Amino acid sequence: MKKRVLILGVGNAQVDAIRHCKELGCEVFGVSYRSEGRGLALVDHFERINIVDKPAVLDHARRIDADVIYSVGSDLAMPTAGYVSERLGKPFFVSEAIAGLMQNKGLMRGFLRDNDLSPVPFQVAGSLGELADWDIFPAIIKPLDSQGQRGVFELSDTSELERNFTASQSFSRTGQVIVERYIDGPELSVNAFVYNDEIIYSFTTDRHVVEGLPGGIVSGHSIPAGIDDEVRGRVDRLVEEVVRALGIHNGPVYFQLKYTDPGAFVIEVAPRLDGCHIWRLIKLKYGVDLLDLTFRLLLEGSLPSPQCPEYTDLLPEQELQLEFLLQEPFSRFRIDERFTRRTFYEEHYYRPGDEVRAINEQMEKTGYRIKPER
Repeated sequence: MKKRVLILGVGNAQVDAIRHCKELGCEVFGVSYRSEGRGLALVDHFERINIVDKPAVLDHARRIDADVIYSVGSDLAMPTAGYVSERLGKPFFVSEAIAGLMQNKGLMRGFLRDNDLSPVPFQVAGSLGELADWDIFPAIIKPLDSQGQRGVFELSDTSELERNFTASQSFSRTGQVIVERYIDGPELSVNAFVYNDEIIYSFTTDRHVVEGLPGGIVSGHSIPAGIDDEVRGRVDRLVEEVVRALGIHNGPVYFQLKYTDPGAFVIEVAPRLDGCHIWRLIKLKYGVDLLDLTFRLLLEGSLPSPQCPEYTDLLPEQELQLEFLLQEPFSRFRIDERFTRRTFYEEHYYRPGDEVRAINEQMEKTGYRIKPER
């Protein structure tokens, strides 16, 4: 009998997961608060249910007798996945409580501070008046519980804090924002995979952002990261310490970090694969399929090679870059012919002429390619 997988969300971030579960021979169910998204045409069954409505998702998962409840690239989905899986006795990587901690930027900053893990000055606020005494600049303001670089602004002084507070707050479901000291330095992403309390894989990539836009809108990732052994050691130690402190025993963990002369700093951390398809970049470079490992561990309960599996550089003389095609929200999707040259892999999120949806409301991802960096 086919295993039944319930994927929370049917947008671009979930397409990889839906496809892969179908390739594994699973029957795939999807839920979302609206009936649109590229994954809608790929799932076997769809119900219109908000992924943050935990009781509704629980009822649906029980009704369809789901074997696995999971999501890729979505912070909002992870507490629901933990909540439903715990109550139904299904496999999960992190509990509702840990997923909720990691999804709330204020709680996570407090956790890192209390554990002396790259502490950064911060303050959570529900009104501008609560930030009257904030005097640390440059700073950055974010919605407390949003994702996808929505409502993120860099601040150089109090006037910019006042000007951007309402815009950032509008993206928060709780009406709260977090302001924290801005960390200046190159950006990295780390995709780690934990198995039986051990990090068996940890892949570091350079994270590139669009210059001139606030909030660090990602434009791509490149592998291997251009860091020396000292920085790599700092990053690896920080990742290991955070994973251990959180008590994550199995599954993927995604980090967004910056590194400076004093050390590495956590910007975001999530108990999931990233939403940028970096698993495909890693697979092309090193032959390790983190997406496959994630679902095989959920579906089968173990991995075939548990002891620090070896991997090799399949393209030893080649640096690879995952580059996003970006367009303005509400514009009509167009394919830039220069974007399609010399690619190892390419995928578009829209058909030519489709209207580009507003997500971060600045520059939206409309597709990506993996290509030689030079």
